[in-house]
Amino acid sequence: MSEIISPKSTEAAANGSGAATNVSSSSTVRAVNTSASAATLVSLTNAAGTVLGTATLTQSESVLIHKNQTDKVFAGAATVLFSAVDIRG
Repeated sequence: MSEIISPKSTEAAANGSGAATNVSSSSTVRAVNTSASAATLVSLTNAAGTVLGTATLTQSESVLIHKNQTDKVFAGAATVLFSAVDIRG
């Protein structure tokens, strides 16, 4: 069964560590790789910028990232878009 999400913000790119964002202080973030040809690394950091973990999004893949409200995310390419979401049901 797939999850139902309610968007809480508009999608935005966060390309590179200098563009890391807490995505409206959301604890659940949807990340989607809009590239049909390239996989891209997504990173999760704490508020101080220390990398907590990374994951590779394959072409056209989307995932939900659960994080602390102050944690930040960024990607290795502008083709990855992030948005704050609530999970329903």
